[in-house]
Amino acid sequence: MSKKMKLLFFPKISILLNEDHDQLIEAYTLELEAEIEKLKKVNQKLQGKQAEMMEMQKNEVNEPSKQPWGSKRQCLRRTLTGPW
Repeated sequence: MSKKMKLLFFPKISILLNEDHDQLIEAYTLELEAEIEKLKKVNQKLQGKQAEMMEMQKNEVNEPSKQPWGSKRQCLRRTLTGPW
């Protein structure tokens, strides 16, 4: 049977299938739009946090050293003597 013949025999079923298909597409579209809105909010929060972190890093670089000039450096040093 061709598609036209099926439609002639079962026109109501064809209409129902099209309506169900349209409803599924609409529901999926609404779900995707809700997900987009959620992701936009999360993205906005993350961008705010990133801006805060960048500002903190910029302030750390611009701050003068907390240690006075004559203090010892606090780092690992290589020793001149060794077991070899």
